[in-house]
Amino acid sequence: MKFSIVDIETTGDSPKNFKVIEIAIIIHDGKNELETFHTFVDPGEKINPFVARLTGISDNDLIGAPKFLKSQKNN
Repeated sequence: MKFSIVDIETTGDSPKNFKVIEIAIIIHDGKNELETFHTFVDPGEKINPFVARLTGISDNDLIGAPKFLKSQKNN
């Protein structure tokens, strides 16, 4: 059986105020990694020094990283 392991790092601990800064996904079969995906994400703001120390992710790591696009509803 295949399954996915997902890790997401954010700028904080409150769902109302945080923004994603890193996404990693590993596809696994229980014995071996089959596929991996990793990307940094530009949150559009500076990373809090506490979060930078905790995650090891710096503002420099996010230079040139993609941003999340806002969804647009059709009226």
